[in-house]
Parts: sequence; structure tokens; C-alpha cells
Amino acid sequence: RSLPGVQMLLSGDLRSALESWAPHRQLPGAAAPVPAYGELLAFNSDVAAADAFASPTGRSWQRNGQAGVTNLTTYAGHGHAVVPFDRRRPGETYFIIAAGLTFDPAYGSREKAEMHYILEHTRIAARFPGCEGYLVAVVDNHTDDPNGPYRLAFSVYRDGQAHKSALNSPVARA
Repeated sequence: RSLPGVQMLLSGDLRSALESWAPHRQLPGAAAPVPAYGELLAFNSDVAAADAFASPTGRSWQRNGQAGVTNLTTYAGHGHAVVPFDRRRPGETYFIIAAGLTFDPAYGSREKAEMHYILEHTRIAARFPGCEGYLVAVVDNHTDDPNGPYRLAFSVYRDGQAHKSALNSPVARA
């Protein structure tokens, strides 16, 4: 809460849709255990983020995080809210789907893949019943890890049941 310029911090335990993804379990062929915890920080600009992490609070926050983490992966990106996530009270719980999307060469180019994603996927996601927030970002450092995600997407629901209902809706079937 004391990190300067932070507009939003969402944090919590991570699970996967795959039953085999349990916290700290090694997946076949994976280089590291599946993360058990995740955080999403949002700032209004690159400058605000850089200033925050350069501040004494930001440096302390980074040191503390790195000291207690054995499987840290950080992605930075530029994004926007497709469905704005209104500010809620600290401590409220939500069900969040975080997806890392890789580039599919079948589209021929990143530009075509982006156009398809923006014109199709974001318009559909914006209509999911019960979706309280849909945030998307293109990963700035995707070239550092060619197997890592090119785009991130976060769908926010009140709870797991609201998400399940959205997946069973006519919008999802379409």
C-alpha cells in the first residue's frame, strides 16, 4: 500500500486449470516448480512504475520479495482495461484467471495475431456475464524468453462459481 504510484495490487495463491498443477509440484519437462503465489501491480505509466521501484519503499519491496522467493518470474507489459475493474476495498477476495498467451505462427505475423486477439477475443471476453474486470497487456520483455508469453490477460470474477457460470453461458459457447 505504501509503494508510490501503484494503482492496483492483486495478489493471491495460484492454481491451474490442470489438476496436476499443485503448488510446488514439478511438472514433467518443466524447469521449475509451478508458482504458488502471484501478484499483479498496475501503474499509470512506465515513469510511475520506474519511480516506484527506485524509491526506498520499492527497493525494500524488491529485496524482501527476492529473499523469500525461489521461483520468481516477472513480466512487464503495456496494457489496458477491456472491462474496467472498479476499485474495491482492500482485502476483498476475487477469482482471477491469469493467462499467458504465446504467439501462434499460424497467424503469419504478430500483427495479424494481435488484430485477431483484439477484434475477437477481447470483444467476446467483454461480454462474459459476471466478468468484473478484464485487463490485457503485451509483454515488454517477451524477447528475453522466446517460450514465455507474448500477451497477458486477467479476467476477474466475484468467485469461482461466477467464472464457471460465465463459461457455461451462451457467450462462451459462441
